[in-house]
Amino acid sequence: MILPGSRKTWLISGFVVAAVVVLTSSYKAPVTAFHTAEELDVLRDQRSPIEDGEYFLGSGNCRGCHGYDTLQVANIDANGNDVNLYDDWESSMMAFSAKDPFWRAKVSHEILVNPTHADELQNKCTSCHAPMGHFTAMFKGAQQYTLADVLNDTLGLNGVACTGCHMIAKDSIGSPGVEYSGALHYDTSRVLYGPFEDPLTGPMELYVGYKPTHSVHISRSAVCAPCHTLLTKTIDLNGNLTGAYAVEQATYHEWLNSSFNSDQPCQSCHMPKLQDPVVIANNILNLPPRSPFNLHKFMGGNSFMLNLIKQNRNALGITASASNIDSTITATLDLLQHSTLDMAAQIDSVTNDTLFVSVQLTNKAGHKFPSGYPSRRAYVQLAVTVGTDTVFQSGMLRPDYEITGQGT
Repeated sequence: MILPGSRKTWLISGFVVAAVVVLTSSYKAPVTAFHTAEELDVLRDQRSPIEDGEYFLGSGNCRGCHGYDTLQVANIDANGNDVNLYDDWESSMMAFSAKDPFWRAKVSHEILVNPTHADELQNKCTSCHAPMGHFTAMFKGAQQYTLADVLNDTLGLNGVACTGCHMIAKDSIGSPGVEYSGALHYDTSRVLYGPFEDPLTGPMELYVGYKPTHSVHISRSAVCAPCHTLLTKTIDLNGNLTGAYAVEQATYHEWLNSSFNSDQPCQSCHMPKLQDPVVIANNILNLPPRSPFNLHKFMGGNSFMLNLIKQNRNALGITASASNIDSTITATLDLLQHSTLDMAAQIDSVTNDTLFVSVQLTNKAGHKFPSGYPSRRAYVQLAVTVGTDTVFQSGMLRPDYEITGQGT
């Protein structure tokens, strides 16, 4: 594992990566009221799709305004490229978080290994992989929210959707105990936090029942912290709790302790900004464009899982098109190849039967590489060829995805 800014030299060779580019700008445009406060009070109760006792809406409710614009006025960049928020999100691992087959399999395996802790295990895992369903169940008095609950809950299956992020409360940021392990605090006063000042509130209040509200916290790395640092309770060989904790994931705190924390938040790489002013909602006359505009691809490093999900769309109940998932795979590979590592390799010496190659990898990710779930590994491949013949290779994958030559 490579720390941000660190360098390692290995007698092997490999591939990957380059640079982080952060585009920033600022834009503020005045807007006028869509309806009077009195009109909104009446119409909100008549039109809001949020039922009494509910707090979240699924992402489909956001698609009408923040999806593809057939008129090609809104949700396009300066060159006319479609950058709509819904389609970008729909093909991301955020959208797939509750349907991720590896996650489901791993949770199921943990239940089999530790059946006495089954409910607690599932309750912890679903707090981040199905946050809207989890929070709603807990808010209504449930004691746990399990995989079976997720599979029978539309909100749960919606993964980390629009309201799952934009309703995160300001007091989630920097509060003791809220910076990790799924301890999300949600604002239940029916507001949606966004990065733009003076938002036009009327249309959203009328059509989805939420008031768009400006807050700087939604653009900070700390909004990612509750789900991207995970401490888990440890047990002994007999399955008894030890009272200690293990750091299972610490991506946010790795970033917090890196040189990136002063001016490169998580969003700068995973939701890169366009300087182009973008009209962010469809079919609203005279809506001023906004800048900077954060893309919602949420690209990380999991191209393998994106490919697997694409190949099993129907079985997993995935609504995103294969071509849309391909666009996210392309963005993910671009992040991996250009914004993750710098690599330099050179031949140091050659003896009668040995080639010595040194490789220098410099982490540019702003957190450890690899980071996140501990099963993730980085490996370097080296191949020596003479003409079209391969005379040596190391670090290759077998059909079962095990790496050849381990321990040799």
